[in-house]
Amino acid sequence: MELIRLGSPALFDSVMISSSMKYEVDPTLVGKKYEFDDGDSIEIVQIKERSDQYHLVTVLIHQGPGIPRKLVFHYEQFQEYYGHLFRPNAKKLESKPVISG
Repeated sequence: MELIRLGSPALFDSVMISSSMKYEVDPTLVGKKYEFDDGDSIEIVQIKERSDQYHLVTVLIHQGPGIPRKLVFHYEQFQEYYGHLFRPNAKKLESKPVISG
């Protein structure tokens, strides 16, 4: 298995991505939002395919009344950190309609 280093260490904390994905990309995640007990939430706004094995997930992190933070993860990294929140048995999972155009 070939390993590829992507991004700068400061930006991605030296994330290593293998050339074979562990997770199958689920396009139905786009538009889903998980709300925590304290009112903070994470919302998936985009999954972008760069190649067959390289996908990026864009999320908005809502913390308090301010402007949400926009973060971009490699798909596998997102699944490792937050994937459990978006599985069918997760509580407080909301789905927003996706408007394309």
